[in-house]
Amino acid sequence: MSNNLSITKMWKPMPLFQKWDNFGGTIESVQDIEENIWMPQLGLKGKVDVGVRVRKRTPGGVEVVKTIPMELKTGRATFSLEHRGQLTLYQMMMGEFHRDTESGLLLYLREGILRELQPTWNEVRDLIMMRNRFIGYLASEKIYMNDEEPEFKLPEPISHPTACSSCPLNTICSVFLLKSDQKDLVTPQHYLHKVLEKVTEHLSEMDADYFINWVHIVFYEHFHEHETFSHERIWTKTPEAREVEGFTLAYLVILTNPTLQGNRYVTEFHVDKSRPGGSKRDCLTAGFSLGDYLIVSTSQKIAVATGTVLSIDPWSICLSLERDLRALYRHEVFHIDRFESKMSMTFNLTNLGAMLENTERSNELRRLIVEKIPPKGSPEVQRITHEAFWNLNDDQMDAIVKSVHLQEYMLLEGLPGTGKTETIIAIVRYFHRQGKSVLITSHTNAAVDNFLERLIPFDVPFMRLGSVSRISPKLHHYTESFLTRECSTVDDLDVAFYRCGIVGVTCMGCNHPLLIQRQFDLCIVDEAIFLTITIQKSLGN
Repeated sequence: MSNNLSITKMWKPMPLFQKWDNFGGTIESVQDIEENIWMPQLGLKGKVDVGVRVRKRTPGGVEVVKTIPMELKTGRATFSLEHRGQLTLYQMMMGEFHRDTESGLLLYLREGILRELQPTWNEVRDLIMMRNRFIGYLASEKIYMNDEEPEFKLPEPISHPTACSSCPLNTICSVFLLKSDQKDLVTPQHYLHKVLEKVTEHLSEMDADYFINWVHIVFYEHFHEHETFSHERIWTKTPEAREVEGFTLAYLVILTNPTLQGNRYVTEFHVDKSRPGGSKRDCLTAGFSLGDYLIVSTSQKIAVATGTVLSIDPWSICLSLERDLRALYRHEVFHIDRFESKMSMTFNLTNLGAMLENTERSNELRRLIVEKIPPKGSPEVQRITHEAFWNLNDDQMDAIVKSVHLQEYMLLEGLPGTGKTETIIAIVRYFHRQGKSVLITSHTNAAVDNFLERLIPFDVPFMRLGSVSRISPKLHHYTESFLTRECSTVDDLDVAFYRCGIVGVTCMGCNHPLLIQRQFDLCIVDEAIFLTITIQKSLGN
């Protein structure tokens, strides 16, 4: 943070900004970077790119110092409604903490143009109204399971020629419309009718029904989880009340400076024994375990940081955080709550939407998953030999032969102890010897680690993707951070990544940038019965 402060004091004299536009002030310091803000008063969450302290003169000549958000954009300097609206939302959220926050800065990095924007009352009002209308369709009617076709309460379809034709979600929107009671509103004269026909012509009725049914299931699961655990208690109940319920560790203090490990701050929180009853408190009663993902709040701000548990004892808990809380909140006390991420819901819905795409791979996946077409095999099955097969029985060898010659997928079933893992290890070794790439994945870190540890004795090179704190110590020399420790350029990273033909990662981690840009010859899903079809679709890509 100290380096950032010294740099920002020099910003204006430097040629970083080609045009300061209407901003006549000076950026004095960076208050925070990617500040996470939860604002229940507004019903909004956000992550502000940069919070800056600026000094400028008002039209009346009075010099003022204020804290405002600065949003960074890499594209052209359009100052579009989307960019202005995003900055306005951040300004509103920061304004709840800093009463002098009446504007924000929008910086376009490519052209070096900086502009100060101050929203009007009408813009603020319209954004809040749009937010409330949007949330109303998500929260007003809980989706329930029954034998009938699921229905979703949706707003009326719009007719916007430019927006609808270029919208990246027009296929999903059209499928929802086709399966809703509002499809009759889109007459042949309605502009959306042309878009609807164009973007859904590659989809069958079965494809649309499959999509709607699985979206229904994902939402049902989400609402069920919301009933058993809700983040609302963080802002509707006091820390004391949450601690009594067993969800929170309240009124903790940071006594020593955090230790920087990589880009994470290892921070130890201690029980404040000076508080009433402090000497009788026990951190173990909150039910937190190693690796749990937790939210850290202060008495004034919710979710100032999130991180995983590294260690815990009766008097302290150690977390790996993305920021130095002692520097930012030196005199604050902290409250730690359990965090239930909605990542799986977003992940599943994203994969369902991708299945509707009119691409060769998505069309093939719909054929296999929706239409349930059996996998095809090669017409000629040649004899395969490898040292990894010497100790295998006939059933295991049959599975290996099919894994080589089936073109789409293969299911390997068996009771515990029947040699499934041994068979899969042999398959991986064979594909590696043939110069093929292999993705190894499962639903948990432990399952992925257990499989990869079985490869170590065979001297098979591989890379383990994921957070080091959640990976087995036996695999630390195979992690992404270790194998790329000497890389200094993008080309070095490319070489390090693609040199490893075998990659291990959890299913939820398969959106890693390396995997997005790469297609594997073979994908192995261990313990696949624990996965939903939406996650398996992502792995199919």
